[in-house]
Amino acid sequence: MFNFISVEQTQWAKLAAGAMVAMAPVILIGLLAQRHIVKGLTVGAVKGGGRR
Repeated sequence: MFNFISVEQTQWAKLAAGAMVAMAPVILIGLLAQRHIVKGLTVGAVKGGGRR
C-alpha cells in the first residue's frame, strides 16, 4: 500500500481497496471467534470457577 503514495499524487481508490483487502481476514476471524472469546471471558469472570 505504501507504493500508492508518492510525492506527486496519492492513489486514494487503490489505497482504500488495499486497506479493505488487508482488514477483511482480521474482521472475518474476529467474527468467527467472537463466540469463543465471549465464552472464555464469562467463564473466567465467574467467582469460584464452578468447582465445589
